Amino acid sequence: MVFFEGRGEKMKGRKNRQRGAILALMAVIGVIVAIVGMAMIQLGYHARMTAVRNVQILSARCAADAGLAEALYKMQQTLVSVGTWTSPPPSITTNVALPASPAFYRYTITGGPTTGFQIDATGTCGPMFRMTHAKAKVGSYWKGIGVEKTVVVDNKPVFQVYDPIGSGDTLEIRSNSTDRDTMIFKAVVTVPGDVVAGPGVPESAMPDVINTKDKTVIMGECYSAPQTLVFPPVSAPFPVDFLEPEIKTTSTSPVTLSTTGVHQFPSIQIPNSGILQINAPVADVNFPVVVYVVGDMGMNTASQVVVEPGSALAVYLGGNLTNNNSVGFVNNTNDPRRLKIYGLPTCLSIDLKNSSEMFAAIYAPSADITMFNSAGFSGAVTGKSLTLKESGIFQFDTRLQEVNINDPAALFVIDRWWEN
Repeated sequence: MVFFEGRGEKMKGRKNRQRGAILALMAVIGVIVAIVGMAMIQLGYHARMTAVRNVQILSARCAADAGLAEALYKMQQTLVSVGTWTSPPPSITTNVALPASPAFYRYTITGGPTTGFQIDATGTCGPMFRMTHAKAKVGSYWKGIGVEKTVVVDNKPVFQVYDPIGSGDTLEIRSNSTDRDTMIFKAVVTVPGDVVAGPGVPESAMPDVINTKDKTVIMGECYSAPQTLVFPPVSAPFPVDFLEPEIKTTSTSPVTLSTTGVHQFPSIQIPNSGILQINAPVADVNFPVVVYVVGDMGMNTASQVVVEPGSALAVYLGGNLTNNNSVGFVNNTNDPRRLKIYGLPTCLSIDLKNSSEMFAAIYAPSADITMFNSAGFSGAVTGKSLTLKESGIFQFDTRLQEVNINDPAALFVIDRWWEN
């Protein structure tokens, strides 16, 4: 009996020790679980805070980019609406809310047309902020061929790029249209650059919009533009310096304009073999002889407009330009910056039939332009539509990318961009 009682006590003590060990183990496990739980909570909290900070950083960056885009847009709108440039639009000094976001932005514009403009945009979201900077310069719509509607290329023209300033720019043929056969390139055409359709064209539909025939080679890319390119209308030049009578000229008795400034004509009809001569040498191409034709301009058989070496001519067309088997525009400077043709909204058609190579820049957003220049064309064209017929060479001159800020074809472009 004593034996069994001693054994029972031992078993009872062992069970108590086991229970104690289990309780201690459970306590340790509880502590571990609590520590792990707290660590998970801390990890989740930090992950959440990191996510919040990342979202704030991204929102601030987006806001800064929005401020930069708005600044450039307002600069361009000021240029379009005013038609001239005196000072940049006022900088936003108070925070502007980014739509559908807790972020805000502000920007400043400094600089000028000569030195270039700098845009500094700041985006903030909560305690986070980001800054985006850009150098903007004055560029132009002349990048080769730019139209609102259609481009039709006939009869095997040769496209080239003349780049004496070493800009590295290539030819761009661009339309705002997304319709079928917006751009048609017939057989044996090589384009040393990009062909760009209007926004929203899917890649699968690109061959329908950009119609290339046999042996057509596009060395750049064919793609849909991210947005529509807005062509500002041309305004009549002001003030008028000379009210000119009707032109009466012959090959032996040319009419010569030798004074810079605005010469206004009610219309111009150059008779057979007649010559309108521009002979007013200027060092700066931004101070040309300006011929403003309120009505139509016609050039008859063997007639010509001659820009003499050192001179510069800007023609503003209020009506249409018809070239009937004339010699055409003879630019003896061989520099398209010294012969510019602008079409007002009432200029609906421009027909060019030069018998010699033509050096010119054309900006007529409302005009259907047809070129029959069998000898070739050097410069750039912007219009409602363009048809190239019998054109031996179409050469884009990159010097036309550099224009005066008051030029009707001027626009602002980003030169450099950085952020911090």
